[in-house]
Amino acid sequence: MKGFRFSSGFGPRLKISEKDRYDFHLGMDLVPLYDDKVYAVYNGTVYAVYLEGDPKNPYPNGGNVVVLKHTLPTPFSLYGKNWTAVYSVYMHLSELSLSPRDVGKKVVKGDVIGKSGSSGTTLLNHLHFETRVATTCSAPYQQRHPQKRCSAIFGAFRNPHVNPLYFLDYLDTNSYALNISSCGSDACFSVSGSKREWDFDCFTAFMCNGEQKRVCYKGFEGIDQLNVDNNDLGWVVIEPYRIAKQSNKWAVRWRVKSPLSAIRAVAVSDINGFSLNETLSSC
Repeated sequence: MKGFRFSSGFGPRLKISEKDRYDFHLGMDLVPLYDDKVYAVYNGTVYAVYLEGDPKNPYPNGGNVVVLKHTLPTPFSLYGKNWTAVYSVYMHLSELSLSPRDVGKKVVKGDVIGKSGSSGTTLLNHLHFETRVATTCSAPYQQRHPQKRCSAIFGAFRNPHVNPLYFLDYLDTNSYALNISSCGSDACFSVSGSKREWDFDCFTAFMCNGEQKRVCYKGFEGIDQLNVDNNDLGWVVIEPYRIAKQSNKWAVRWRVKSPLSAIRAVAVSDINGFSLNETLSSC
């Protein structure tokens, strides 16, 4: 899409269409501003095309869906291995420039594959865009179909989704802000950034007892692979803020179930390794 605004990025959000239910968003939502054409992000081949209402569609909420397979020039590391296969997934399309008969057909970066829309279970005209590494099969799908080849690719039931910004060009300004406060007996850390660089990855707490506790979106470190929509991770609760459409910022609060006095330092980092660190106590 050549003209768009980010509606949701990869990671925690409140799903407005479901009464602000917590949702770990597995892709990016792009709302067209003046051009609703959807383009292939890389050279590749057509892996799958699913029509809305197709009982074989593994993305029933996605409506009309196109999946392209790409070969990366530089391997991508995930779950301790390097992979060259990545799949780009385009959901909620209103029109398709491809059909199921085009599976195996070559595509070139910039080819029109359809138009954004509101097919599937959405009322908003937008493109839901995902990138999945090594396989298209999610961890819950692998668990339901252990006999499938994709269920063994990672050696355990693991999600292949990664932030699409790993593979896209974008303006990386490192415009993060970190606010620290007490929330009753808990410690709260509010992280915010620009919607144009929704590239957050890790939150790390260095505890006074020597423990290092961390949650990372890549590889779903510290997150339940089979239930990514559970925001209570035991030691921390992820609490996204509801973001107004007019806002150019996203924000997420990390509520650590320990007082500030029990935490020596915290760090937040993005997919490119930029880190923002704050020391709280000498313990």
